Parts: sequence; C-alpha cells; structure tokens
Amino acid sequence: MRLFARAICASVVLALVSATAALAQQLPSDADTPSDSPSAWNDIWPWLLLGVGVFVLLLIVAVGVGRQRRRAAPEPDPEPAAVPSPPPPSPRPHAGTSDVAVLTYPHIIGAERAYADVRDEVGTQPWLSEVAFVECHRHDRIVVRGTFAGRYVDVDGPPGDLVRLSALHGGLLDEIRADVPEGSSGLVIYAPTDDVDALADAFRDSGGRLTRHRVSEETAAALAASVAEAPPSA
Repeated sequence: MRLFARAICASVVLALVSATAALAQQLPSDADTPSDSPSAWNDIWPWLLLGVGVFVLLLIVAVGVGRQRRRAAPEPDPEPAAVPSPPPPSPRPHAGTSDVAVLTYPHIIGAERAYADVRDEVGTQPWLSEVAFVECHRHDRIVVRGTFAGRYVDVDGPPGDLVRLSALHGGLLDEIRADVPEGSSGLVIYAPTDDVDALADAFRDSGGRLTRHRVSEETAAALAASVAEAPPSA
C-alpha cells in the first residue's frame, strides 16, 4: 500500500509539473505584444487530464490489491474453549470399625526389610505411617518403635524389665507377645478396617504371617490406655 501511495503522489506531481511547464511556455512575456492567439490553457488541459487519469487508475489498482490481501489473509484460529477442571475427589471415608493386625517375620530384621520393599512398590500410602516395628530378642527383651493408636511408641525393654513395660503398655505388649515369638520381628498396625485391608493386600507376598482381629470398644480403650503416656505421632 505504501508503494501505491507513493506512485499516486508521483503521478500527481508529474502532471502538475508538466502542466506548469506547458503553461510557462505558452504564457506571453512582458515584451510580447498581445495577440488574438488561442489561450495557453488549451495545451495544459491534456496534461491535467492525464494526471487525473493516472491517479484514478492507480487508486483502483490499490483498492483491488488491498481487497485481495484481506481475502488471502488467514483468519486467526479461534481460541479453544476453556475446559473446566474436574472437582477434586472427595476424601474416602474410613470404615466405622478398627482392626489390629500383626505381620510376623522369622528374623529380627525381617519386618524392616519387608516394609522397605513394599514402600518402594506402593509409595507413600497413609497407612504406612500407622505401623510400629517390633523386635523380640532373647530373654524377653522387646523393642517397639513406631506409631500405635495415634501415639509414637519407643520401647526398648532390658531383660527382666517386662513387668514394668507391661504396666505401661499392657494392651500393646499383649498383642505382641501373642503373635511375635522370640527371635523374630513384626509389623503392628492398629487402624480403621479399610487401612488394614490395604496393608494386608500390599504385604501378601512379603513372606510374613498375618494375624488379625476386630477391635471391640473395650479393647480399643485398653489399647489407647496402653500408649497414653507416649507423645502424639506426627
């Protein structure tokens, strides 16, 4: 478009210059005597008409080219409609019941190894943080570390001190002594039934022996009292 505009201006200027030159040649000078010769404008009109014609022609060509460019220009792609994000899933309600499960392994470090393998497979599942590790050594020495009933338990009973530990953690130790024999290790979980279901399924092929039972209201109170002095779990 700029090129056509410049061409139009050039044609107009050219016509005006030509007309002016013709007019200068035809006009009489002061030394000339007036005569009845034809007017000088008779020679100028053709140049003016030529300039106007060129101007009109270039204008028509410019308008046509502009229309062709507008038609050839691709239309912008419409913006895709925003897809509404799905609502976040509602939290899964826990079962109304709770279970205690003990997974027993034949070696002192068997439970820790099984836990590490399963954690690598399933990732950070919530029920993995509800587990306590148990080691039952010789001479009634019991080591318990982990979460039980919402408390962090850290028990390391020296030989001969099982009476004191039973007084502090009677309900918990009763579960352990019944299911984890001397020289072995175990995982203990006390959680809603659906969490215990998930743990049992994840550890199915870990080589442990599963013992599990439903917790009554009376047993739940005894288990909570057995770890009441332990700090809350993070």
